[in-house]
Amino acid sequence: MNHLCFESNHPLFQHLERWRKDQEIEPFLYNCQTSAHLETLLKQIIDCPYQGCLAQMYLESKIMDLLRLQFEQILTLEIEQKLSFNRDDIERIYQAKNILINNYKDPPSLINLARQVGLNDYKLKKGFLHCFQMTVFGYLRHYRLLEAQRLIKDYNYNIAGVASQVGYKSLGSFSSAFKAEFGVSPKQYQKQFVMR
Repeated sequence: MNHLCFESNHPLFQHLERWRKDQEIEPFLYNCQTSAHLETLLKQIIDCPYQGCLAQMYLESKIMDLLRLQFEQILTLEIEQKLSFNRDDIERIYQAKNILINNYKDPPSLINLARQVGLNDYKLKKGFLHCFQMTVFGYLRHYRLLEAQRLIKDYNYNIAGVASQVGYKSLGSFSSAFKAEFGVSPKQYQKQFVMR
């Protein structure tokens, strides 16, 4: 906390400043949403592949990522609150998410997806950011990679087959995306479960 700097007019500043100085603080609550990134981080913490000092380093880095995600949500909360989404809009956004999941191998274009749920593409894009803290196709990419992770872990499929099964045409693109998402290549991830 000593290294975190918030502007003095930021709502978190007083709480963190008192915390940093080891003073008594009252609990404070922000209504943040659980995002797909946050769920991935929690899963990585639960499935920590290391032991000893490497585990400590790994877990500390994941906890810092969790803090970053929470602070990022709080920092953007005011902007998000200015967007007006009624209950019907939110239902349509979740309907769009379900369409993406059901068609993740061959998804519709953004315009077609928006038309299917009766929103314009701008509102759909902003709605995805509001509900899931991800772009529409960022969410799709994340879902594909989670599905790939599940196939590798639970069924030990070969990597090229998994890439094709989740909608990637190029094994190289799949491997790069998987490593960017989970911090290890698909092959390295697979080896963790073969060795157990």
